[in-house]
Amino acid sequence: AESDPNLVAPAMTTASEDLRFSADTLAMTRGEAGIVPTHIVQVRGGEVLSVIHMLNATGTLVERITLDLDTARLLKTMLIVDLCNLYDLLYGVAAGHDPGQPSFLDILEDGRSAGGAFPGAALLRADVADIDRAKLDDLRFLRNKISAHVDWELPLAQLLSELDKLEDAFFNDLYKSAFDGFVAACQADPATNIFLLLGRPLAGLRLAEPIEAQRSFD
Repeated sequence: AESDPNLVAPAMTTASEDLRFSADTLAMTRGEAGIVPTHIVQVRGGEVLSVIHMLNATGTLVERITLDLDTARLLKTMLIVDLCNLYDLLYGVAAGHDPGQPSFLDILEDGRSAGGAFPGAALLRADVADIDRAKLDDLRFLRNKISAHVDWELPLAQLLSELDKLEDAFFNDLYKSAFDGFVAACQADPATNIFLLLGRPLAGLRLAEPIEAQRSFD
């Protein structure tokens, strides 16, 4: 497929004062500077941060727009799916579900090829004890029944009623617990500090001009 110059141009002409850096997986799709991961901790950490970014974006929509019932339900299902993804990526089996791939916690505990576990591993492992299992079970139930999937064996009215009962505090509590654990684990080591950067402005930089040999012929 050929690239669309109308899409590429804005990313190439971003003014230096608008240039931002994010360590999440999708940073470059937003025209921001990002990282090219070379270690699995960077891959999984970037994925966790991408989910956090999506949850923040959905939360902003909830706060700033007047929601009719259908829109409120849609945003709730988005929050449910992304919160489940956050717990799977961050804790994996430790949170009661096997996502089929190493979690951020698994990777921190496995550590580097030499030198043992990442310093944040013990902090994130201790955070597992603070997970609200009852709320997480409710979240997974709704993910499987009316969010990522729809269970047609259950009355739709019943499922929608369960969805409508969810209040902001339900989502906020689950999000804050996982987010605080992720931040604490990342703060423990310079190698994972980078995952605390999301939309950080980059000052004092100028976008490079192509060298003469790379410029197109007039």
